Amino acid sequence: MWAFEDMGMLTKVDAAAVYAYCCVWSKTLAVEQQQAEMREAVRVLRENVPDIRKDDPAGLIQLFQEIVGLEKLISKCTDQSRAGWMAIRQYLVEFGLTPASRGRIKLPPKEEEKDEFAAFQLARVK
Repeated sequence: MWAFEDMGMLTKVDAAAVYAYCCVWSKTLAVEQQQAEMREAVRVLRENVPDIRKDDPAGLIQLFQEIVGLEKLISKCTDQSRAGWMAIRQYLVEFGLTPASRGRIKLPPKEEEKDEFAAFQLARVK
C-alpha cells in the first residue's frame, strides 16, 4: 500500500478497495483449502469402499452418498474459487497491476525540486 501512496496512485479513499481485494484473496484461499480437505475426505472414503461387506448394501449406499455429496461440494468450491480468482484479476486490472493495464496508468507529474538560489536570482532580476 505504501508503494502506491508513494507513487501517488492511491488515496485514502482507495483503502476500501484494497481492503476488499484482501478479503477476496483471503476467502478464495479459504475456499481452496476447504476444497483440498474435502478431496482428502473423498480419497479416504474411496479407500474404505473395499472394507464394506458385500452383504451390507445399506452401508455401501451410505458411503457412496457421502462421496457424491462431497464431490458436489468440491465442484461448488471450484466454481467459487474460479469466481474469486476472476474478482482478484479484476482488482489487479483496476489498480494497473497487469502488464496490459499498466500502460493505461497515468501518474501525476512529479514536482520539480526547487532551486532556492535560482528562485532568489529570478526575484532579484524582476
